Amino acid sequence: MESTMVSSSNSVHLRISLLFVFLLYVCPLAAQHWQLTDSIKINTPQSVSLDALGGLYVADTQGKLQKYMPDLTPAELFSSTDIRGLSTLDAGQMLRIFAFYGHSQQFQFFNRYLLPISQPAIIQSGTGQFEAAAFSSDQMIWLLDGSNSRLLKYHPILEEFILEADLHYYLKSGGKLRQIREYGNRIYVQQDDQIIVLDYQGNYLQKLPVSTPGDFSFFGNRMFFLQDNKIFIHDLNSMEIHESGISPTAQVRFICVGQEVVFLFSDDKLFRYRYLP
Repeated sequence: MESTMVSSSNSVHLRISLLFVFLLYVCPLAAQHWQLTDSIKINTPQSVSLDALGGLYVADTQGKLQKYMPDLTPAELFSSTDIRGLSTLDAGQMLRIFAFYGHSQQFQFFNRYLLPISQPAIIQSGTGQFEAAAFSSDQMIWLLDGSNSRLLKYHPILEEFILEADLHYYLKSGGKLRQIREYGNRIYVQQDDQIIVLDYQGNYLQKLPVSTPGDFSFFGNRMFFLQDNKIFIHDLNSMEIHESGISPTAQVRFICVGQEVVFLFSDDKLFRYRYLP
């Protein structure tokens, strides 16, 4: 009889412990969600970026480069027909905003008030066009040469290439190079729906376990990416993937992620989602 009571008591304690674990780990995850808080009308974006203070920069197909404050209030504006060819915009370093014009193979820098601080300068490769570009943390420019499957690093002051890496073994033949990003001393190269990771010298590290032909954005140790018009989160440490719970009603073109905020861009709207624990 006593043995039966002890066994029953242990069973109750076990159930309580399991319930505690469930409440501690599962319920908070279920309660955490992203809520749409604001949206505004915009022209069709062709490149976007977010600075460290939450300012958004949007280059559109109408030839305008617009800055928005974190509350989506329009701020500075720069207008030029050249903006229509702007394929890469990077405001991550605050003091200089990097712009790359894919059609003319030129780059330019703006300050955070969208005043040009340099004239457009062409990058001479001698072997064709660069499909994608990114600004590096040491003020250099990463470039992807798809026709020769190369990653190059360009010094904008010396006007010369200071690094070249062969990517033949890691890129699919004939695949479309979409983006290159530098984050956390790693280089992320997107080709079709796959993303490969390189170190700062261009050495191959890994292929991410994600599949996305769409946009992606980093914050902390997480990468937010677009798949089937849903937003997924990839943990760069654990390599786990889970849904964010954000299911946009419009077709998403771009993603920008900040501190507990996600900005999504469709063809004609900018949406802001806030994180609610």
